[in-house]
Amino acid sequence: MPFGFGLTVADNKPLPEICMTQIFVPTISENLMSYDRLFEIWRRVEGSGNRIVFDFSACTFLGQSGVAFLGGLARLVERRGGEIEFAWDTLRSGIRMNLAQNGFLSAFGQRVDPWEGNSIPIERIKS
Repeated sequence: MPFGFGLTVADNKPLPEICMTQIFVPTISENLMSYDRLFEIWRRVEGSGNRIVFDFSACTFLGQSGVAFLGGLARLVERRGGEIEFAWDTLRSGIRMNLAQNGFLSAFGQRVDPWEGNSIPIERIKS
């Protein structure tokens, strides 16, 4: 059964040396240019090592498509045996508030309970 990054559980070999890739999340609105930015993030993750750090210092807005995309991408990397880190200290306060309200922060290990409001809640689909 594949474990990720070309190794199988039966190989009993150590995982490859951890290679960290920092990805600067840009502003993501609901427009074609933003979707191109999301595809660029996908390409960077696919061509990277097994540890990804998402840095939000360049992000001034994160629309719902960006939230859903990053959440799904993070879970995919984890499922393939990689590690994800979110640089929470790089979030602007408005984005942090939205990610807290919709449950994204909680879903990724932050001790913030979501609350009802104008954000679409994050739902985790287990396969």
